[in-house]
Amino acid sequence: MDKKTLIEHLNHDLEGEMGAVIHYTLYAKTVKGPYYEDVAEMFDKLAMVEFEHMKELADQIVLLGGTPSTTPRPMKLLRRLDELVKYNLEQEEIAIEDYKKRIKEAEQLGEVGVRLMIEHIIAEEYQHFLSFKRLLGK
Repeated sequence: MDKKTLIEHLNHDLEGEMGAVIHYTLYAKTVKGPYYEDVAEMFDKLAMVEFEHMKELADQIVLLGGTPSTTPRPMKLLRRLDELVKYNLEQEEIAIEDYKKRIKEAEQLGEVGVRLMIEHIIAEEYQHFLSFKRLLGK
């Protein structure tokens, strides 16, 4: 593991957060159903949290000497609430696993600031995961 690889991996994470911001914002505007106002508000809040993650990742990439990516990761835009909740649950789980890897990589390089930032992000991603899980009745 070297710093260049860590920057590449953090850019991958940044692209995921950018995709999530777009994804959640669009869901907030297009969701339909009996509880659409509550669900739209939840997606708006999620988009704001993911935007903060995006900024934190970009800051760390620059501090490490890299250039932040400007390409969001593509995400599915689903219409049915049950499908989009399941998809988002899966995406949050993937993000958590990626961030666990990033913690190990940061530790290998002695990058304490990166590790602490990722730990903060992973805690919030886990809350998102639990919210989607609850929406599915699990």
